[in-house]
Amino acid sequence: MFVRISAALIWLLASYASAQVISSDSLTLGQAIQMVIENHPAILQAEQGIASSEAQITQSQSAFYPQISGLGTYAYVGPVPQFDFPGFGKVELAVHNNYDFHVGLQQQLFDFGRRSTALELAKFGRNSAAEVVEAAKAGLAYQTVETFYAILFLLENISVIDEQITTLNEHLTITQKRLQAGTVTDFEILTTDVRIANLQSQRTDIVNALENQETIFRQLTGLAQNASVILKGNFVTSPVSLNSDSLISLALSQVPDMKLSKYAETSAQIQSRLASLSDRPSLGANLLFGFKNGYEPNLKTIKANWAAGAQINVPIFNGFLTRGKQNQARANLNAAQLHTQDIERRIISAVDQAISGVEASELKLGSAEPQVTQAEQAMSLARIRYSAGTATNLDLLDAETALANSRLIRLRAQYELVRNRYALERAVGTKFWEE
Repeated sequence: MFVRISAALIWLLASYASAQVISSDSLTLGQAIQMVIENHPAILQAEQGIASSEAQITQSQSAFYPQISGLGTYAYVGPVPQFDFPGFGKVELAVHNNYDFHVGLQQQLFDFGRRSTALELAKFGRNSAAEVVEAAKAGLAYQTVETFYAILFLLENISVIDEQITTLNEHLTITQKRLQAGTVTDFEILTTDVRIANLQSQRTDIVNALENQETIFRQLTGLAQNASVILKGNFVTSPVSLNSDSLISLALSQVPDMKLSKYAETSAQIQSRLASLSDRPSLGANLLFGFKNGYEPNLKTIKANWAAGAQINVPIFNGFLTRGKQNQARANLNAAQLHTQDIERRIISAVDQAISGVEASELKLGSAEPQVTQAEQAMSLARIRYSAGTATNLDLLDAETALANSRLIRLRAQYELVRNRYALERAVGTKFWEE
């Protein structure tokens, strides 16, 4: 009895584990986007830009710390100055072997803000690098959305076509039987064959498009080349505000391209200030401590020694270097400001186009719904008439084709509405992948 219970329990656990594996194979849109953001090389590459900018900040901060270095020298000098002293022989005033080992410290004390300005510029570089990462995430997230819903749309499209082909094959079987009974002509069979062939040709094209989209999806998410693409989703969307003024205002404050352009403007302004400080004086201090020989009275004895001092550097003429840097910084600032104006125009245009796309898709979907209802009613009437013998097989096929086409029209309207709403979120700069 215990063996039977254990076997049953093992079977249940295995079944549950199998079900878990199967369910985990399907990916939702959020899971797909998360895979892309975590694994895509473009985002990882952009994140290295942040690491690089952090290193640049560290380099800029190093100017505030003292620079310490050690130096050791040895020199053999000959001849050395000497003279004869009566009763003592030759007296040397220096040694042949000279040793000098010391540690030096240099500290910049004042430079009219050059170091602080350079550090400020480096920090803005980090902000720009972080925004580059966000821009890469936005672009890849939107591309994932496009591919995700394209796959769902194509799968639904194939499902509708397969249903049509199945229905046509059933009609073909019935028509062939009626042909043998002499109640129909070859025309109806040929017509049905042509419709089946056309649908099969459409299906081939759609399957090819589906395979291409699945290949793109694997490339985005990092799935294996032979991995199955099983998605879980639908075309249901929530209503969105279409107020142009509020959406444009929101977009101008949060679209990554606009933030990057603003950072570029600020960086250009900082570079201009830094250029103006190029010919300002600087004040520094230095300290040396070490050991050397050559001191009286015993020239060969190595003794501790030190020295302290200060230095001021006053540039007088640098070959118009400062003027050139200022002109370059001014040109960069003008270019950055013009680029911001261009980005602003593009954002406004993108938001307006996205709003128009959403409105058009909503109108299309609104008109597609009653078309499906009407086609379903027409289909029901055609079946009744066909059963009563008052409608031909072709009449019934026409009604079925009209219903399938109306469903495809509704499906495309739903698909386009989802695409356009995500296009609007991208145009506004919404981080929908974090929701």
